[in-house]
Amino acid sequence: MRIADRIVLAFYTLFLAVVSLMLICFAVGLFPFELVLNQLTMLHGRWELTAAAVLLFLISIRLLIAGVGGGGPKDLIVRISDGGTVRISMSAVRKFVEKSAAQVRGVHNVKARIAAGNDDLHIKMTAGVLPEMNVPETSRLIREKVKNSVRETIGREVSEVDIFFNTISYDAKEK
Repeated sequence: MRIADRIVLAFYTLFLAVVSLMLICFAVGLFPFELVLNQLTMLHGRWELTAAAVLLFLISIRLLIAGVGGGGPKDLIVRISDGGTVRISMSAVRKFVEKSAAQVRGVHNVKARIAAGNDDLHIKMTAGVLPEMNVPETSRLIREKVKNSVRETIGREVSEVDIFFNTISYDAKEK
């Protein structure tokens, strides 16, 4: 789910919480029935209510699609030729990238996210590093290793490798 969808979801959830609170107040008798009925009759036939209802409906559909949607391509097309198409699953690419980065000395607990561009890949990863390692140098080595491995094995260029070190410890199993 993209950041814009998350922001819309936050406002949508807040709106539904307010509506739910109002319904609870009505159900327990805090709002008199006549008051609620009077307010509802004033809204009947108003174009603003129709526009708001259509907007809420469209937001609901968008959030449903974003929540249930596949979350991006499941495979990566590497080559299309007269002989056929070569595809690699994105999970295979992700695992390959994680193992390539973990081969760099002092790096552990690598987790990667891959986004495929038109001709290249964008990689974001988290990892742990041993305390005796120089973090900028280790970052450079990870980038070189991942870019070269992906280019040689998968046949795609990597435009960027963003690295977030979430641990600096001796314990390679620590998350």
